[in-house]
Amino acid sequence: MKNGRAFSRVVVIPAKGFPTAVARNACRRQTKEAYRALKPGIASGFDIVIVAYQGDFRYSDRLTQLAGLLTRTHLLESASAKE
Repeated sequence: MKNGRAFSRVVVIPAKGFPTAVARNACRRQTKEAYRALKPGIASGFDIVIVAYQGDFRYSDRLTQLAGLLTRTHLLESASAKE
């Protein structure tokens, strides 16, 4: 959603079903770090809510998932920003 600001804001919400707080927080950290890696290519001026689901995902998986999601929503300006 557009926020009318010169910068984007993001919040990561782990979905229910994580077995422990450690797993939930690891998921949140991985997803936020993936966002930081993609941030230079993400359009400014949006509020972004990411709901992260449980699974056997590593950081690289989260990065690929987030890049795909942002590309589909036309918020990621270029696919090369992932690198």
